[in-house]
Amino acid sequence: MSKSFKYRLRLTEKQKSLCNQIAGSCRYVWNRGLALKKQAWEERKERISQIQKQRQTRLIPTSSGYNLNQSALQKGWPGPTA
Repeated sequence: MSKSFKYRLRLTEKQKSLCNQIAGSCRYVWNRGLALKKQAWEERKERISQIQKQRQTRLIPTSSGYNLNQSALQKGWPGPTA
């Protein structure tokens, strides 16, 4: 039998904004990686490795004007296994 817990976060507006930015960035990285995987399959019938996906979806958040946690973006593309 497994036990679960449910928590409610009461975030400030600044914290909500930051969470939304992180979620949006992770969503972008995921969608970009998925598009690259799909493109590689449709064009060349090849599967790209996890390392190739990570290299091609690498973002530099500070250059885009966002100050986001780098590990959040790296975890944004665990990727479906090829």
